[in-house]
Amino acid sequence: MSYKRFIRVAVLIELAIGLAGFACAADRPSSAPAKECQCDPASMVAPMHGEDHMNGPLHRQMMTVFVLPEMQSELGLSAQQESQLRGLKQDLVAKSKDIAGQTATRRRELDTLLSGDTSRTRAVKALFEKIADLRAQLQYAGFETANKMKALLNDAQRAKFDAMTPAELHRLMMSRANMGEMDTLRGMTAGGD
Repeated sequence: MSYKRFIRVAVLIELAIGLAGFACAADRPSSAPAKECQCDPASMVAPMHGEDHMNGPLHRQMMTVFVLPEMQSELGLSAQQESQLRGLKQDLVAKSKDIAGQTATRRRELDTLLSGDTSRTRAVKALFEKIADLRAQLQYAGFETANKMKALLNDAQRAKFDAMTPAELHRLMMSRANMGEMDTLRGMTAGGD
C-alpha cells in the first residue's frame, strides 16, 4: 500500500470513528447531556475539531479558502475568477507553511524548557503566548483570505455559495481537495496539536 493511500485510509477511519462518537453534537447545546439529544439521524454531524467543525463559522471560513477555487462548475466561475481564487489560496498555503515552521520552532523551545528546569515560568508563558499569537495570525489570515475570495464572486454566485449547507461544502472538500490541503485546514481550525 502506498504512503498516500495509507494516509487517505487513516483519515477515512478517523472520520468514521468521529461520526460514531459524536452523533447529535451539532444539534444540542454543549451543556445538554447526550441522552437528551432528539436529532434526526440524517442531521448527525461529527465535530473533528471540537465545536468548530463543519457547522462552526471558523471551519466554514477556512473551508471556503480550499473549496471555492474548485467550484467552477457549481458557481459558473470565469477563468479569471478561478485564477484569482487559486492565487489567493496558494498565498495562504505559503503563509501557513511559514507560520507552521515558526510554531514548530517555538514548540521545540517550549519542550526544551519544560523538560528541564521548570522554574523559568516567564519564558514558558512567553512561548505559550507566542504560539497562541502565531495560531491567531494563521486563523485571521484564513478569515481575511475567505473574505477576499467571496468579494471576487458576483451577487448570484455569492448567494448560491452562501446557501450551501456545511455538509455540501464538506462533501465538495472531501471530493476535490488533496490530502495536503486537508492537513492545512486541520491545522488552521484545530485547537493546537
